[in-house]
Amino acid sequence: MLHYETVLSVCTILLFIFLINLFNSFQLLKVNFFLIRVSFLLMDYIHQHIEYFRHLFLSRKSESGIVSV
Repeated sequence: MLHYETVLSVCTILLFIFLINLFNSFQLLKVNFFLIRVSFLLMDYIHQHIEYFRHLFLSRKSESGIVSV
């Protein structure tokens, strides 16, 4: 079973690959660099929120007495 983090990361990467290819057809190097930089920043942002929600979920899980295997 795939985790939602994996699916979200793959979708984000595919979206920005599509955008980079779209702008690459216009040969706009500055725009390509910008899109690559934005894609890395967006992936970092998504991973930070994934870690935050994972930590929040695990802390609530431990408060309720549920032990993960």
